[in-house]
Order: sequence, then C-alpha cells, then structure tokens
Amino acid sequence: MPPTSNSEANTRRNKSRRRSSIESYPFKWIKQLRGLPSSPSQHDHLKIEYIDTNLNNSRKMINSVNELSNSSGKLLNTYYKVGESSTRIDQIEKELDWLNNY
Repeated sequence: MPPTSNSEANTRRNKSRRRSSIESYPFKWIKQLRGLPSSPSQHDHLKIEYIDTNLNNSRKMINSVNELSNSSGKLLNTYYKVGESSTRIDQIEKELDWLNNY
C-alpha cells in the first residue's frame, strides 16, 4: 500500500466517522441521497433512488402481467380443447349406450 499524506488520512477518518454516525442515527442517510428537483421554485426533491426503485418494480410488474396473460391464454386454449374432447366423449358414450343394454 503506498504511503498516504496526512490530508488523505484525515479525509478517510472523516468519511468513516461520517459513515458510522449516519449508520448509528436512523433516517439520517436520507439526507445523503441525491435529489432531482421536480419544481425548483418550490424546492421539492424527488429522490432518484426512489424513482429507480419504482421503475424497476414497474418493469417487474409489467413482465409478470405479460407472463400471466401468456400463461392464462395457454391455459384457456387447453380448457377449450378439454371441453371439445369432453363433448365428443359424451356423444360417443350416448351412441354406444345401447351396447350396455345387451
């Protein structure tokens, strides 16, 4: 490890102190988040991490809905095929029912 100057060592110490004080005090980390001003005149900030999380969750939800619609379409086709087969079997059973009487 290369030798470091005093200013670099102080900077590292300050960062570690800052990090430990942030971790020890709840919700202080919120102040460290980057912000995106949505309306600069009102000084309100939308959190970029919050937006990213919502976008990722939205993408996951959209993919889940697409997969669900595809699988439900396949299931519906299977049910139609089963229903058609069931009516054919019922017709054949009625046609062959006379054999049971003999």
